Order: sequence, then structure tokens, then C-alpha cells
Amino acid sequence: MDDLLKWVVSIAAAALLGTLILIGVLPKPAPDTDTSSSVIESGSFIVQQNGISYGREDFILSLTDDQSDLHSTVDLEHAGRTTRFTQRLRMTTDLDPVRYFRDTPDESNAVLLEFQGNEVQANVFSNGQAQAQRYAGTAPFVVLDRDVFSHYLLLYRHIQNQNGQFSGTVILPQTSRMIEPKILSTNSINLRTGTRAIQVERLTLQVGEVQVVLYAQDDELIAVGLPDQQIFAYRSDLFPEALQAP
Repeated sequence: MDDLLKWVVSIAAAALLGTLILIGVLPKPAPDTDTSSSVIESGSFIVQQNGISYGREDFILSLTDDQSDLHSTVDLEHAGRTTRFTQRLRMTTDLDPVRYFRDTPDESNAVLLEFQGNEVQANVFSNGQAQAQRYAGTAPFVVLDRDVFSHYLLLYRHIQNQNGQFSGTVILPQTSRMIEPKILSTNSINLRTGTRAIQVERLTLQVGEVQVVLYAQDDELIAVGLPDQQIFAYRSDLFPEALQAP
């Protein structure tokens, strides 16, 4: 196991009672000091809801001899306030997760997942509540944090590796749920960028109660849609003129 820093978060159990309780100890991965890794892919997602941008994610997917690492910084704006957090997903070279960690600077929202075989140990601290749970699923696992769109890059790669199918388990950290997604359809459509129309592959999945749409061009994921929430995230590094939602 990598060296981990130990941190303790104390919060108010209830403002009316005016008492404090100890939430727990959450191991926090040490900063990555490996300088021998090579970058597989990097870029940015612009996140929109109802056509209005409210978030940005800058990500780097890197590889060393014995592991891969997806790291990103996410900025989200709600009600005029911007929240920033970082996420790091440590994986094997086959993109099987080993550890996932999400953290905000004020430590108000943190997620830690640790994988061993077909079991996952989850520790989630959000909105003043702490939860710890251990559960089992079917590999390969894919982590889909609700605010991290680079995770869909990994889901798309697994689908490619399984010849357009997916047999495995999606993990939704904030709700501590494990789901076997279903691929509903695959077809081609046109999207617009600037004054151009481009043809893309559209892959529609059902992940629990949520429908997810992956858009790809030349075997590269370029956008993600969550139609039920009117959310559309596109690769701004690939489409600086913006990519319009369908």
C-alpha cells in the first residue's frame, strides 16, 4: 500500500445541540512524486446544464510500468459560488481501479474507495455525514463520480475492450451503489462545432435510473450527456469553438 497521510475531521453533530462528534480517520494518498510516468491522454471538459456552462475539469491520464493514474481538478459553480476539488484514481495498467480519492480544500466532501479482488471498501464524508461500507461486485469496476466526466473515458475504453459491450460493475461513490449498466443502443448522429457539422458515434446506456450518452469520434470520447438532468460535457481541448448539445 502506498504511504498515506492520516487526517481527522470533526464536525457539528447538530447545531441545536451544539455538540461536536469525531467523524473518523480517512487515509489520504500522498502527493504523486513519480516523475517516470508517461501521459496517455490529457484534456479538459466543459460542463453545461441547459446550455449554460457551470463547470470545468482538467484531467491527465498517465502510465508507469506497473500502474496508471487519472488525476483531475474540477471547478463547479452554483449560485455564484465556485467550488474546486481534486480527484485521483489509481489503477492497474489494465485500468482496473485500486484506489479512488476525492477531496475538497476545506475537507467538507471526501470520498475514498479501496479495491481488493471483487470487494470495495468505501468511506464517504459529505454534508456533515460519514458513511463506511464494504460491498462486492463483478469486475471490471468503473468508478463514476457524479461530478467527474473523465471517468467516462475509462468506461468507454472498457466498452471498446469488450467489443462494444460491457460486463462489469459501475460504482457511484456518493450513493454507495454498485450497478451493472445496460447498453441500450449505438448509432451515428451529427453534432455541430462552430459552423461545422461532424458525424459522431452515439452510445446510450442505462446506469441505474440514469441514462448516460457517450459521444465518440475516431474511437475517442469527445462528450458525455445526461439527458434527464439536461447536462452535456464536451472536450474543449478538442473543440475550442465548443460542441453543441444535440
